[in-house]
Amino acid sequence: MEEATEIIVVNNDTQPAEITVDDGRIRTIDIYCKAWNSGWARNVGLTAAKHPIIATIDADVIVHPRYLTVALPLVQDRKMMYVASLMKTEKGEDAVQDVLSQENWNGKMKLCTPYRYAQGLIVVQKQYAMQIHGWNEMMFGWGKIDNSMVARLRSQKVKVSRGTRADNTPIHLWHEKVHDDEYPRRPLENRQLSSKYKEPKFWGQQDKPYSLAETQE
Repeated sequence: MEEATEIIVVNNDTQPAEITVDDGRIRTIDIYCKAWNSGWARNVGLTAAKHPIIATIDADVIVHPRYLTVALPLVQDRKMMYVASLMKTEKGEDAVQDVLSQENWNGKMKLCTPYRYAQGLIVVQKQYAMQIHGWNEMMFGWGKIDNSMVARLRSQKVKVSRGTRADNTPIHLWHEKVHDDEYPRRPLENRQLSSKYKEPKFWGQQDKPYSLAETQE
């Protein structure tokens, strides 16, 4: 993505991140939380970001090289966030490789099926994310974390622009489920937290009812 001035890789693993791409914009931050706290991981990147606009992208998602060309004008100088629609590959490693081998983006898209709006792929001004203290760090496992972030931004009058352009739709790459015992789906528990903690003061790094490993950059 040519428009990106910095690329922050937040690596939630016991092993340090290995970057094989030679790009001076890339920097890594190694963290580890066994219980899988993606809110904390996203907030680490949010806090470290120097650019006034942030864009979150999951490790199992690929985006068009000019993804930000569409998104940035929609949020720059506006109280707006961009949330993309999402396509997904068919199940199986072969299906993923077929998509990755396609050089043309439309060729990749033809091998995928519509999925949903990707609440985890948000482009928004950093100031609005910081005003609500970022993502909720009291949610663990999978489920509802990114949905709650979008809902809380909307509660602060940040409008949503939903991406619909086919040539700018990210693709979710199929993969085996990993560490179900350590990273369980918790949509019910996280939904209950969403209902309980509605005020911004309860969210993000101001309240931490647990101990986290020291962040190293």
